[in-house]
Amino acid sequence: MNFLIAMILSALLGALGGSHAAERAIKNRLESQFHPRTVKVDISRGHRSPTSKTLDRLQIDLEGFKANPTPGGAPGLEIKPGDALMVGRINRVAVNASDFEVAGLPVREMSLSLVNLRYDLWRLLIKRRLRVLSFENRSEVSVTLTEASLQRYLAPRVKELEGMDLDLLPGRVRVSGRVGVSLLQVPLSISGRLEPAGGRIYLRDPEMAVTVVPVPGFITERIIAQVNPLVDLNQDLAMPISLRLRRITVSPSGLSVTAGLAPAS
Repeated sequence: MNFLIAMILSALLGALGGSHAAERAIKNRLESQFHPRTVKVDISRGHRSPTSKTLDRLQIDLEGFKANPTPGGAPGLEIKPGDALMVGRINRVAVNASDFEVAGLPVREMSLSLVNLRYDLWRLLIKRRLRVLSFENRSEVSVTLTEASLQRYLAPRVKELEGMDLDLLPGRVRVSGRVGVSLLQVPLSISGRLEPAGGRIYLRDPEMAVTVVPVPGFITERIIAQVNPLVDLNQDLAMPISLRLRRITVSPSGLSVTAGLAPAS
């Protein structure tokens, strides 16, 4: 998810340094990068002049696309606190994305809010380089995943469980299926709570339910190792931005997570 946010930042800041109308330039860049089913861009300048270096609000809506890390990453994007000879400012960047896939993970919706985004406008205009100077700590991203999307994402990884099924329960997650014990296929389920660690989500305190046929401990350990981490929001460590989980909510309707944003360390 971190590389998707970096690519969106790269697209919108790169477009602001061009000579064309900002809305059209941002839309063209997003369409070129992600090929979304729909994309909308709206810029509010308040009572400021069209040439003002400050934007009140930049709203982007994306739907139906796939995003995968590329060797080039987010070209020229840098997140480095500091000041600049000429500073551009966007009081609020809001990005709403739905029905998309990022690095093989199907996502129902994502909501990104960047508050008081400051960037090096001089460097952008003169050198065509993208440098984010700062954004407020209350900037965050929220992501919602469905039960079906998580199962589709995890099933190829959890090779120990045949016919793997995933269930989202209030505050917990359960994975179940069949494991081979001697010549038998034994039904097994493992449930546990979810715990954030940086940008990752782990299954913790697992509880196992099995039939009368005992399952060796090394098999359940392998299953848990294949499940964890369920999700890693920082898939691309080369990106200049990282996500830190703040809240996780698990219910039968989906898994919702909220993370803060920070420069990659």
